[in-house]
Amino acid sequence: MLLAALLLSAPATIACPAPAIGFAPPLDRPLLLERRIERELRKGRFRQQIRYRLRFALAGRGFRLTVEQIALASDGPPELLRLLALQEESSAGETLEVTLDATGAILGISESPGAPERLAAALARLRTDPGVATRDAAEQAQIGAMLDRLAALTPDERAAIHQAKIERLVMFAGRPCAQAMVSTRDGARYRLTAAAGDSWELETVPGSFPDRPDAAQGTDRAVLSTATGLVLRLERQTVVRVAGTERKALESLTVSTDAGPSQP
Repeated sequence: MLLAALLLSAPATIACPAPAIGFAPPLDRPLLLERRIERELRKGRFRQQIRYRLRFALAGRGFRLTVEQIALASDGPPELLRLLALQEESSAGETLEVTLDATGAILGISESPGAPERLAAALARLRTDPGVATRDAAEQAQIGAMLDRLAALTPDERAAIHQAKIERLVMFAGRPCAQAMVSTRDGARYRLTAAAGDSWELETVPGSFPDRPDAAQGTDRAVLSTATGLVLRLERQTVVRVAGTERKALESLTVSTDAGPSQP
């Protein structure tokens, strides 16, 4: 009886439909990537929605991905929104050129011309913005330190920040699948929970994120297209514990076909 109960309560095992995940991004039509962020703050809640247009093209033995930001909207405490408005001005129309190998691994990222100058101008406006001056001395010091860190970022450090976001789109491309498990290039482990046609559903294995601090616990759920090797949907929930207080953060990525004209 005990053995039967254990067998019935055990999760179903799903075999990997393929030993590896290929990479064949669409070359004939752009894609839309929508990123939504929601975070609990000490006072209130912050929400942000960003939309990008993605275009893949062949480049040598690999691919080139052009990422263009086309929309950004934010909602939150009034004093925060003023600072975000300056950020929106500096990032409007921003584009990135991403080089990938044939398996989907990112080889390099370059910013659009003038990006460093736009960032420097935005930081200068933030330092003198009235929204900063109305905060108490401790908060002003924190904001100043953050702006100093942003100003000191090298091109390689800025590229690493961009790469961390873009890698989510291709984190399963070229990766092997064994015993219903897929590991990303940075070591995070995902369990295959469902597979139908060229659509796989995966979720994180607890404790599988080497880059997250001990105070941050989270869960990822992803939908992968094995026809392209791209993540079509990702939902990430993180709970951060600070001084005994829990604050939740939600992030979602959704990829869809752009309704614009086909590429030549």
